[in-house]
Amino acid sequence: MLFYYLKISIRRLLRDKVYATVNILGLALAMMSSLLLFNYAYREWRTDKWHSDADNVYRVLQKGEKYVAGFPYDMLDMLRQGPPEILDGVRLLPVRRMVHYTDSGSVPVKAKVFETERSFFQVFDYSIGLGEVGNFEIGSKKAVISERIAKRLFGDRNPVGLQLPWKESGSKGEGHIVVAVMRGQSEISSLQADVFLTFNPKKKRSYAYETYLKLAEGVNPEEIQNRFPDFGQLEEVLGPLIRHRGEAWRLQAFKDIYLNSSDVFSYCRKQGSLFLVAGTFMVGLLILLIAWYNYGTIAGAISIKHKKTDRLRRYIGERTREVVLSHFLDTGIHILLASSLSLLFLPLFDKYVRSLLGDKQLLPFSYDQNFATVFILTLFLFWILLLASKYKMITFRNRTVKIKDSRTVVQFAIVLILLVCSTLFIKQLRFMSDHSGLRLENLVFTSLPSQSKIKGEWMEEVFRKEMMASGLALDYSIASPMPNPYQGAEGQRFHLLNRSETKLEGVAIQYGDDRFLSIYGIELLKGRNLDKKTFSFWRSEDPNLNKQRTSEALVNKKFIEKMGLKAPLGKKIVWGNMKFKIVGVINDFHHESFYGPIKPLVVFHDQIYQWADMAVIRAKPGKEEAVAEFAREQFEKHRQAKGQMFFYQVYDIANLYQSELYFGKTLALFTALGLFIVCLGLFGVSYFTAETRTKEIGIRKANGATTFEILRLLNSSTLKQVAVAFVIAVPIAYYAMGRWLENFAYKTEMSWWVFAGAGLLAGLVALATVSWQSWRAASREPVEALRYE
Repeated sequence: MLFYYLKISIRRLLRDKVYATVNILGLALAMMSSLLLFNYAYREWRTDKWHSDADNVYRVLQKGEKYVAGFPYDMLDMLRQGPPEILDGVRLLPVRRMVHYTDSGSVPVKAKVFETERSFFQVFDYSIGLGEVGNFEIGSKKAVISERIAKRLFGDRNPVGLQLPWKESGSKGEGHIVVAVMRGQSEISSLQADVFLTFNPKKKRSYAYETYLKLAEGVNPEEIQNRFPDFGQLEEVLGPLIRHRGEAWRLQAFKDIYLNSSDVFSYCRKQGSLFLVAGTFMVGLLILLIAWYNYGTIAGAISIKHKKTDRLRRYIGERTREVVLSHFLDTGIHILLASSLSLLFLPLFDKYVRSLLGDKQLLPFSYDQNFATVFILTLFLFWILLLASKYKMITFRNRTVKIKDSRTVVQFAIVLILLVCSTLFIKQLRFMSDHSGLRLENLVFTSLPSQSKIKGEWMEEVFRKEMMASGLALDYSIASPMPNPYQGAEGQRFHLLNRSETKLEGVAIQYGDDRFLSIYGIELLKGRNLDKKTFSFWRSEDPNLNKQRTSEALVNKKFIEKMGLKAPLGKKIVWGNMKFKIVGVINDFHHESFYGPIKPLVVFHDQIYQWADMAVIRAKPGKEEAVAEFAREQFEKHRQAKGQMFFYQVYDIANLYQSELYFGKTLALFTALGLFIVCLGLFGVSYFTAETRTKEIGIRKANGATTFEILRLLNSSTLKQVAVAFVIAVPIAYYAMGRWLENFAYKTEMSWWVFAGAGLLAGLVALATVSWQSWRAASREPVEALRYE
């Protein structure tokens, strides 16, 4: 009996080729799209959860203006002396920019580097393939590297026991010795690094170490944080800044860090976005919903076409459930063919999508266990939705079967929502790029070598001259990289000289020279630029020098507003033991991120370059990499300090808004794909209409109807459906994007043309889809349609 029904289903499939093709193609595209989106969302959600102790590991945070993850080196040692429920801990220090090693052919190899300690490999599950980490001791100058770096640097040789080939090393024995090689991770981790180095206890950096604690199983983290040392006790050991940053602790679950750290400043890890993961999942779900309604629409057309056949089958003795079973078998064949096509072409589709999105952060497609889980869930969801849709479309009583217009309305409403959202998303990203107040194109940030106090003179007289003489650069400055969400992230405290009651907290600081305004294209509103002859001393060898010297500074409008200065020029401000004279007022610009408001800002010239250890170079268009390579050569030529590493970065807005850019491209791409799936359904419906209304059209034309009137008759329903969908979609899209834009302190306008353009585009695409079949039906001679009447 089953073979009999299978034969009937195959005959239907071959007889209704157009409908079957539309259904199977639409299902396959929707399944491939949803699988990619669900797989991405699942991988993002699973980030860091694969560690065996993920439920018991917590990151230590301190609440100030925002939560801060960086602490002094000695912080962990103090916490270890606290509650016995703290079983272990680990410190992590990022080398904040990309480090360059060199392979055997002296080719630079980029590597992300962390400094840490042996407990890192005990708290986290990083599998060791070669060597061991038993002698990965603090101060031992040892390294653990990834398989990728091992292959690039050492080829087929066993790297254990070999020295990392730093191009900048300069002398034998200066580099770190490789003690182990990590296996490639099949799971995604937010702590992604190519090289882990042992700490150098002689070079402790203040408030830069992320601290993680491993607690005993079942322990309440709130109870532990309530038993942390008193801030007064910590202040005696760690200094006054520990209390200045805030007096509230928080232990953040390690497994929640990746997707729930938008309010945390961290240098160490890549951060995801729960909003964007949920948005990606929702787009995949909407694609499925479009396919569901699309299939239901075509299934309705097929049900109408085979209504008489189904009734005849019942009249000759077949039971209702047997007829229903045959229709369910049709659905099963469609799903089987669609899923087979999706699995067959998914790797190619995945590669094509990546080429369009230009995304490098996601793992390449693979048929791994995670994908299998997502595929089974998607297939199950498809099966339930399609069977429900099919069941509703089958009618065995004497009622008239109709294709419900509501299905097409819902489809277009979904597409319109996606169109509006993707347009506004991209509009906001362009707004952030175009309205930062900075000129950022063709900028290259490179590190500078640490030298003596005459380094400033060397930089100005030698490095800049050599760079400008190379013919590769247009401008050059010693300055902080911008935009930078971490620069002065914790906020600094300034006050007027001899007036401590005027203190202003949460001030951001930037370091720059006399070319700072020029290199970034910042507008000077009042006063003058910084004079490179002035100095700003920090921890000078002469303790009285700071009291005698006053450095020059630029401040932004927000600083003037917050400080309440009516005549700011010439006023003196104090930061710690440093004094500054305001010589200029600059326009506000986004030196951090659009997610937060513009902060009060102080720009000063650090001639000793204790912090401003970066050169900002404006390269000639297309010469960014050449500038970086030339800077590396000069770095090696003039470097005096041993063991210093060179790093560089070419400015790209993707570095600051990587997740948003990826989601915006994804949304636009899959919105277009969703519109295409809807058009497939419209094509099927228009094909069905042309088949079933042939005689009606012939009679109308025989009675004098023109081709234009026939076209209007056939197309008017589609335009009405788009209009109704527009009315439904606009308030939903307006509300959704309004909520998202609330995350930004500065945002684009939700212009009327975005909504009107989406509606017009959907209407034109729908009209173009159905017009071809409508034209064929309307232009047909009446005698052909009525030949056999």
